Amino acid sequence: MWTVRKAVWNKLAILKFGANKPVRIPVPRDDSRTLKAVSLASQFPRIPVPNVLIGDHVPADEASGIKSGFFDLQVGLYGGLSPMEPGLPAIDADPQKALDEAYTSAHRKCFPAPVLPPEYQRPVDLGTLAVAGPRLLRGAGAGGRLPVGPAPARAPRAS
Repeated sequence: MWTVRKAVWNKLAILKFGANKPVRIPVPRDDSRTLKAVSLASQFPRIPVPNVLIGDHVPADEASGIKSGFFDLQVGLYGGLSPMEPGLPAIDADPQKALDEAYTSAHRKCFPAPVLPPEYQRPVDLGTLAVAGPRLLRGAGAGGRLPVGPAPARAPRAS
């Protein structure tokens, strides 16, 4: 059954991201509804993540019936054809092999594959990584510490 699930979710991701194009968002209109930050769990009770904040609605000038319908389809499929299945083999420890398994040539036609930054191509101190904050780590500095800074500019890897 995993082969079917994987094929469905891969196709769905490829369709979704292949169809998305940059959208010009106009200056917001006053639609009298103030956008409020609410917890993810309040909007999606089946996702028990209370600490992530999202908007309580999509502003009228950004709403798209097609995107909303596609989202509803995707959420509906989660219940009947989950993208997860117990008992599968572990993900390969080699990040490049894991990426190659998950990010097919069809995915790469939509977007270039992510590139593993050089600072992650050697053993990483997971304790330092866990407390470093949301910014990307740039590499080991003096004393083996991993300084925090902006992500280095990198060209996509040719497939």
